[in-house]
Amino acid sequence: MRETPLPLGAIESAEIFEYGQQRDGCLGNTIASIVTTISGQEFHLPPIYYAWRGMMIKDMLRTYGRHIRKEPSKSREEREIALHRLDQKIFRMILGSMSSNRVPIYSGIPLAEVLENCDIKYQKGGFPEILEAVNSGHEVAVMYKTPQDEEPERWWHMAHIGINTDGDEIVRLSDSKAPTITDSTIKAINESATYLTQRARTWNFVAIKSRF
Repeated sequence: MRETPLPLGAIESAEIFEYGQQRDGCLGNTIASIVTTISGQEFHLPPIYYAWRGMMIKDMLRTYGRHIRKEPSKSREEREIALHRLDQKIFRMILGSMSSNRVPIYSGIPLAEVLENCDIKYQKGGFPEILEAVNSGHEVAVMYKTPQDEEPERWWHMAHIGINTDGDEIVRLSDSKAPTITDSTIKAINESATYLTQRARTWNFVAIKSRF
């Protein structure tokens, strides 16, 4: 039996949703993982979030492309810094809207109810500061560039991490991996922290703790 083809609008929506998941999966997974850990209940960001982010990223890249054509003299690092700041602005906006219960989508309200009872801090620092936050009961999301020996093509990543009490092993990561912390992992986190703090002049990790 021949399947009824999807309407054009539905096909476009599915493509935008998949695009949002591919390009923004780590941010969404990080938020869902933190809320799940704090609440003790499993949460996932609703599909409409990824569709919204897919549209936003497509529009962002079009705008970014226009800026490159208008200002070709800008260095690659300047462009990279601009994108980092934009990604971080989006992350803060999502957490901010949820933690104050100003969620634009009804299906995001359960996450908002958890985050509105949390203190959220955007901080600068390397692995010692991150470990201190974890040991003080905070859930921590870290932005870092993956180590060369883990990923031949290094890429920027954000993840919700948990570190064991000895401080030598990652025991939770929001993309479902739990690698042992090696010297190169710590070096990558510290290098990324230095780069984002000194060059991009912005935070590199988020510490979130429930008030109850």
